[in-house]
Amino acid sequence: MFLISIIQMFSVMIIMLNIKIKDAFRAIILLLLLLLSMVISIEISSIISIGEYIPTLALANISETNSVGWKIKLLPFLVFLSFMIASLILKRLIKEKKIRNIMVVVFLLSLLIPTSPINAFFSSSYEVYSEAKEYNMSPHEISDIKSKYTKEIVTNDSYSHEIINGNGKNILVIFIEGMSSLVISKELTPNLYEFRKKSISFNNYYNHTAATFRGLRGQLTSSYQMTGGYYKDNSGLGQASKVEIEHKLNTYNYITKLPIILEENGYHTYFQASNSIDAPLSLMLSTLKFNYIYGREDYNKKSGELTDKESFDLLFKKLNEAKQPFFYGVYTVGTHLGLDSPDVKFHDGRNEYLNHFHQLDHWFGDFISHFNKTSLSKDTIVIITSDHASYPSEDYKKTFKTDNTFFVDQIPLIIWSNGVEFKDINAHGLNSLSLTPTILDILGIKESHNMFIGESLFEKEKNKNELNCTSAIGDLYVKTCNGKMEIEKRKEKIELIKQLQLFGDR
Repeated sequence: MFLISIIQMFSVMIIMLNIKIKDAFRAIILLLLLLLSMVISIEISSIISIGEYIPTLALANISETNSVGWKIKLLPFLVFLSFMIASLILKRLIKEKKIRNIMVVVFLLSLLIPTSPINAFFSSSYEVYSEAKEYNMSPHEISDIKSKYTKEIVTNDSYSHEIINGNGKNILVIFIEGMSSLVISKELTPNLYEFRKKSISFNNYYNHTAATFRGLRGQLTSSYQMTGGYYKDNSGLGQASKVEIEHKLNTYNYITKLPIILEENGYHTYFQASNSIDAPLSLMLSTLKFNYIYGREDYNKKSGELTDKESFDLLFKKLNEAKQPFFYGVYTVGTHLGLDSPDVKFHDGRNEYLNHFHQLDHWFGDFISHFNKTSLSKDTIVIITSDHASYPSEDYKKTFKTDNTFFVDQIPLIIWSNGVEFKDINAHGLNSLSLTPTILDILGIKESHNMFIGESLFEKEKNKNELNCTSAIGDLYVKTCNGKMEIEKRKEKIELIKQLQLFGDR
């Protein structure tokens, strides 16, 4: 992979340096080669950063580049510059006039290799484009889904109030960016580790999708979602205007939104993102009908995104201003792939994965210590979870000693309430489609018109419909039923989930 990338890059560079612009045709060829060299630079940077070519899902979320560390953004340009300098030196050393012809042959032959960086990039781009194609659902299909999933009850036979009674209490949900359960340990994340020991914690609980756009909206509606951040035809949520996002996600109102049910039951609803309130992610969240959306503007930050320290500082301030009873969701971005800690380091500070998870834990610990001193702590249930699992890059797998290759993994679901006793509950492979029904169950909201795909994790008899234990990652479907991960290959099941993904977009 790396060797073919180097060969392809040098061949393109040498050809470029030997082109003399005499007419428009040669100028166009030079421009195309320049674009291809940038593509190869991006792929080489991806190999250096995560040990593989840039994944399809990363292309689908390219609009969220503000969440990526500056080192990752800078790397493609450094790679391009390094190869350009090396190629200039090579051109001076090798004055053979036939070198361009040789490189043309090498380049054309490299295109026959399926694993070459150019082929890999355009293959991933095509997958993103294919996923974003406009699918049409017939009125019959829409009607069938409505009749199959519409119901009036949230829980049927739950035991939640035997261990936690949340009737009328406030709810705070902290969505940590890309954190799998295996990250939590006594040494790396001591505050989360101790917090879990005083809470109800679920094991064998998985993310139902990725990445953040799908993960947050899907958990807050108990639904799948087809549309991601970025597509070749400019149909991604990350490329849409406020009007376009509202039109796409609010025209039909098929899915059931947690904030609406909570407001019907007397709750005030808030969500805090780390970016601007005008950023696509915040605009998407606003279509869920929260009473207030907070962002970096509320911290008087003019650019970039809130660090985890800033997010927790803003959270503490806004919680104390919130009208009760409230639901407050917050998404922290400091543990995003490619970000290093801007402040707190772990041990020698050489590993950015260890650094950014450790700093998240540090600022969470700082927040919770202040929170516990307020009267809010007596009437507020705190839930810790993630928008999706950690992306299994090569460095991540080495750091946390895992061989998992799926963007699906166990994620934390930790539920704390004042006076609750520790309990470790097996979710039996159910996924984050269960979050919204579980929250409503805890609050004692047992009945409400809904189209939830998931169900409360406190149900005594869990309905294994193989949807709330199937994760949709792009066009890959992974079953986690009973805690065992395997690829879903049944066409009828895949088609059903695709329909639900499209339905969820509406």
